[in-house]
Amino acid sequence: MFAALGRFDYRFRRWIPIAALAVVIGLQAWSSVAGGAFAQGGWTIPGSESMATGELLADRFGAPDTMMIVVYQDPGGDAASVEFQATVTDSMSDLEGDEMVDEIITYSTTGGDPSFISTDGTYTYALARLTVQDEDAVADSERLSDLVGRPEGVDLWVTGIPQVYHEFNQEIEADLQTAELVSLPIATVILLIVFGTLVGAGLPLIIAGMALATTFAVLALLAAVMDMSVFVTNLSTMIGLALAIDYSLFMVSRFREELLHHPVPEALERMMTSVGKAVAVSGVAVAIGLASLTVFEASSLRSMGWGGVATVVATMLFGLTVLPALLAMLGHRINRFRIPVPKFM
Repeated sequence: MFAALGRFDYRFRRWIPIAALAVVIGLQAWSSVAGGAFAQGGWTIPGSESMATGELLADRFGAPDTMMIVVYQDPGGDAASVEFQATVTDSMSDLEGDEMVDEIITYSTTGGDPSFISTDGTYTYALARLTVQDEDAVADSERLSDLVGRPEGVDLWVTGIPQVYHEFNQEIEADLQTAELVSLPIATVILLIVFGTLVGAGLPLIIAGMALATTFAVLALLAAVMDMSVFVTNLSTMIGLALAIDYSLFMVSRFREELLHHPVPEALERMMTSVGKAVAVSGVAVAIGLASLTVFEASSLRSMGWGGVATVVATMLFGLTVLPALLAMLGHRINRFRIPVPKFM
């Protein structure tokens, strides 16, 4: 079967990359129209013991509403004054008409509840009671925060569980992006050293780029019908790069060995018979392993399972079609533009 696939890749070597690129562009266009947004929550499990405990506590002691909390510091040191409370009310005025805000509670609206004023009289806070639960409010927390007026000369802080979740997710995303920016140049240097040529080192990046573009489009389409975590794209990037480098290294190395003794068509067929089969088995095994995440009840973990499976399948398919087609077109030119590497490496 893999020998036949190798012959197919060689016969249609000029058309396969074009067809694959057309598929990638088509999926990207489709996802831009029909794709959904990624979710920032997804860590709670409906029907779990923790949720049952929370519902029991709410039933016994009252349900804690989802709140956005805004803390104010009066530069004059009298947060309970009529003037400063008027400033607080004006600051929260834009939130009152929002569909996600049920009620605004301040020191003034409570009739002077002392719990809204700090012991030194400098600080006060306002509550915006939301109409949705914590995780549902995370996506809108930044928008709601922007609606809070910033009085001149007054220090204020926006907090609450949705805002904390949102800022926590932002920090993690920033750290992951930094890790990717650092790791990609290092990976490129390693590719140049391991493959030994500019042409060979560029192949994994081509396969990774096509696979990840396809995966991101599929994930966006899935996000329209199910909850997909914002972190699934980072997971897909790491898996896609790793597999593209892994599969390309095996195929290019074996193809070079076969070229020493056989013409290009036969070298490609023999490479696919051995390494192509290994890539397929490896891809299926990894996909099955990642698919186990889809049985978790937390939507964030399920989405990572779907993202992992989509990444592996895309990388495997492009690795078994586009990569051999490119090798067939390159032939002995795969060894061009050698990188001078020290002997001990």
